[in-house]
Amino acid sequence: MVRVLGLFIALSVFGLGLLGIEALARYMKLDQRQGQAMALSTDGSFESPGQVPLETTGIDYLPSGFSMDSQGFDSIWGRCDYGFKGPSVLAMGDSTTRYCSRKSTGADSPDLSWPSVLAARLGPARQVCVVAEAGYHPADILALYDVLGPPLRPAVLVLLLCANDLVDISHRKAMNIGGRAVFYQEPRQRLAFRPMYWPWLFHGSEAFRFFHWRFALLMPAWAFAVPVPEERRLLGTMSARSSLLELKEKVEHLVVFFIPPLTEEHEDADRRLQEMRESTGIDIHSVVLPSPVSRFRRNTEDTVHMNQDGHAIVAGAVFSYLESDPGLPLPAVDTLNTGYPVTTDEGPIPNGDPKCNLPSPSPSCDP
Repeated sequence: MVRVLGLFIALSVFGLGLLGIEALARYMKLDQRQGQAMALSTDGSFESPGQVPLETTGIDYLPSGFSMDSQGFDSIWGRCDYGFKGPSVLAMGDSTTRYCSRKSTGADSPDLSWPSVLAARLGPARQVCVVAEAGYHPADILALYDVLGPPLRPAVLVLLLCANDLVDISHRKAMNIGGRAVFYQEPRQRLAFRPMYWPWLFHGSEAFRFFHWRFALLMPAWAFAVPVPEERRLLGTMSARSSLLELKEKVEHLVVFFIPPLTEEHEDADRRLQEMRESTGIDIHSVVLPSPVSRFRRNTEDTVHMNQDGHAIVAGAVFSYLESDPGLPLPAVDTLNTGYPVTTDEGPIPNGDPKCNLPSPSPSCDP
């Protein structure tokens, strides 16, 4: 009887000890620490290129050079006035809008980016307001529009997407490293150590997962990746589709353009683009740069961001679409002399002539 009682007490102490370890693991947020470490050791994190967020925006970080007051906001593209007397065009995007290299120096020049070229085409009677930053996703655009849209009341929102905007991503978490704001996204998988892998215990215990991670790092030959169940992810998902659908509901005139990877072949991006078109019902216009597309790269190795010639072609395609929209009449403006024909899904636009991108172009537009 004494032995049974002793065994019972020993098991109870052992069980309470395990519960204590598990409680400590959850208090220390060991899953989150593992996620941070895995993100920082890969491409899953980035230093904020902008500022700390304003409490009213609900986004992780604001664009570089961004500030706002009751009368409007400022960005690296200049001032946007809420009280502007004419129509306002709100241009939004990510790094494909933010970065534009000058061909002569390679330096980034916002004054040569597609929103700046578009503003010059539209003239002083139209205000082009720009908000864009590296790493932005449609969910960030939606959060910023919720703040800027009501006071600005833009006549049209023009959004430029790239391939990574068509996929869902995890919400970003921020941590302070050396006084810098560093953001990371929780990995969709965790490391496990094969000799001690029992699924029920691995998924049920945060402490057990931590020991798996440490052993897996020590003995990588026995390590393997275990997908994180959707319902157990610490961070929610920023859905590209739902963000675009919500923008579609909130914005009276939403115009969406897409710049594919700056490679000769991009079938995967084209497939995702078509899926997004079908699932949202949004007519996303793909800007196709003439071959060889490598001449439009920001630098020789960059297959995402454009130089000034690529931005000029995007501006021409956007301008031609806006001019054809009866809801936003535009003044007559000289054609854009980029030296390259502007091309979209609908066909070529010789010399950037916007009239050649209408549903029924004139015979003079025949190549």
